[in-house]
Formats: sequence, structure tokens, C-alpha cells
Amino acid sequence: MFTWYELLLIIGVTQGTITSIILFAKRDQHSGNVFLAFALLGFSLLSIKMVINTLNLDDTMRVFRFPPFATELALSPLFYFYVRTIVTPHWAFSKEKLIHFIPFIVFQTYGTLVYVHMLASDIADHHTILTNLYQYDWVKRIEDYLVPFSIFVYLLLGRTHVKHFNDLQTNEARYITQKWVNHIYRLSAVLGVFVLFNLLLDIVFTLNKTTSLHWKIYFIYVATLIYFIGFKGYQLQALQGYVSKQHTPKKVKDRLPRQRVVEIATKFEADVLDQKQYLNPKLSSQEVAEQLNVNQSALSYAINQQFGKSFRDLINEYRTNEVKTKLQDADYTNVSILAIALECGFNSEASFYRIFKKSTGMSPKDYSSL
Repeated sequence: MFTWYELLLIIGVTQGTITSIILFAKRDQHSGNVFLAFALLGFSLLSIKMVINTLNLDDTMRVFRFPPFATELALSPLFYFYVRTIVTPHWAFSKEKLIHFIPFIVFQTYGTLVYVHMLASDIADHHTILTNLYQYDWVKRIEDYLVPFSIFVYLLLGRTHVKHFNDLQTNEARYITQKWVNHIYRLSAVLGVFVLFNLLLDIVFTLNKTTSLHWKIYFIYVATLIYFIGFKGYQLQALQGYVSKQHTPKKVKDRLPRQRVVEIATKFEADVLDQKQYLNPKLSSQEVAEQLNVNQSALSYAINQQFGKSFRDLINEYRTNEVKTKLQDADYTNVSILAIALECGFNSEASFYRIFKKSTGMSPKDYSSL
């Protein structure tokens, strides 16, 4: 019987497949598109496998028995390489990196062999025969256990690259991209915990023998991931291309005359810095450019030339100075450091501590004790 559960999964599969096709078509615009496209296809195949299972299609049609999808083991390296293309300028995939997909290749080959054997067999009790011949249940159990291990290993591998990217954040586009990368990491961590928790329920309480509800909830989460990552990934592909271009030096003909640079920078200082607009945590270069009635790229160039910093670095510098002033102010003795940071325009505790320490060489608590 077709239910709302299968409908949700099919919607996710459809959205993931369409987005993958679009990303493949635009792979030349950003190298990460191909990794994201393959990852979305991998999620979609997982959902298809669950639909086959819940609708009992594997019992009625031989072609749906033992679907050879080991894509879960490919997802972590795919997302890892996708993130690498974002946080590491000019990073390129090479043949040597195919080693990351060896677990996927091994289990995918195994699954394909079992599937082909099953299609060619006339024996009715396929599961018993295949279990005895290929140790199918034992192998699939190992595959299941490797999935959360793979997720957490690649989260650790990517951590250094992401941290380095966060420390080098220099403009609004990179700031938005940083938030996107952090979203991917949090969602992947939840996925890993989800899989591990469900496996423990099956191992310790043998829950899989009485219900599949916990795995249905997991696949609803997967369907949600397909929709969110597909939609946001497609939406941000142009931005990622823009971020990469930030590392390409401007040509002389694109530079503004010195007089125009001074004019824009002076107006920016008077209307934004002197008026303490940096206390607004949502302040963006686009908003300021519109306010000053100048082109956003012209604003960024003028700030870089006049102050030797990017828009965001300059704004964060003023926010940090504001925090330092308040930390030394007796009126703020009983106010928490986080409350002061939020009042001064920071909207994240983690980014505040990172930026403050990078600027002063010490933590806010140590600074307040001076």
C-alpha cells in the first residue's frame, strides 16, 4: 500500500535527481558541482532502496531483489571533496584520491555480483542460497557498521581545511559560504549519530526484528537532506564561483581612480564607521553599497585600498575594538562577555572568540583581567 512515507521519499528522490542533472550540466562553473551531484544521487538511491523495501517490491518482482546500492560508503568522501573545492582555492581532484572510494568500490562490486547471480538463478529461496554462498547478511552488516565510521573519519579529515578557511574569511561572499560549509558539517554529524544510534538499537535491543520505525525516521531525515542540500547547493553554486574569483588579482583596467577610492572610503567612514553601523550584526557589504549608492565591487575595492582590509575584516576590527572598550568599562563589570559581544555586533559566540583572539592574541576573559 502506497503511503505518505513513500510519497515523501519519492519527492526527495525526484528533487535530488533533477538537481543532480542540473549540477552535472553546470560542472564547468564550479568543480564541486560534480561531487555534490554524485552525493545527491547517492542519497536518492538510498531512498529508492527504502521505497522498494517498504512497498515489498522485492517480494513480488525479482528485478527489485537485493538492489546493489552501496552508495552510503561513497557519501562521506563525496561531501569531503565537495567541501575541499569550496574551502581550498584551485584544489583539483586527482586519480590518486580514488583510494578514498575503495570501500565503496569493494562493497558495490560485491553487491553487483550478488544481484547478477540472483537474476540468473531459478531457485525460489534466494535469500537462503545467497546467504550461504556469499555470506550476504554478514557482509551487509559490516557495510552498515562502516557507514558511521566513514562519516566521522571524513568529518575529522575536513576539520583542518574548514578551520583554515574560517580563519581566512575576508569578504561577505566567503562569510556566506562559511555558513554553508558549517551547515554541511552539522548535518553530516547528525546523520552519523543517527545511523550509529539506530545500529545500536538493532544490536542491543534487536529492534529491527520488531519494527523498522527508527529507520523510517532516518530516511525521512535523508529525504529532507536531499531537498535542503540540493536546493541550497544549487542556489550557492554561483556564489562559490564568485568566491573562487576573489583569489584572482584585479586587472589594472578594472581598478578605480585614486580620487574615486578616497571618495568612497571617506563616505564609508563617515556614514558607516562613525555612525557605528557595525553594531548591527546583519550589516552586509551589499546593504552598505546600496546605502552609499555605489557598486558593491567598487566598495570592496575602495575599502581594501584605503584600509588594507576586506569589508568584513574591517567591520570585525571595529566590533572587536568596541568589545575591548566595554571590557575595560566599569559599567560593564557585571555584564557577561557574550552579552557584550552580541551588543557589539557579533552574532556567534564561536566566531567572536576566534576573531577576538586573532586580533589581540588572547582570549576575551584574559583581556578583561588586564
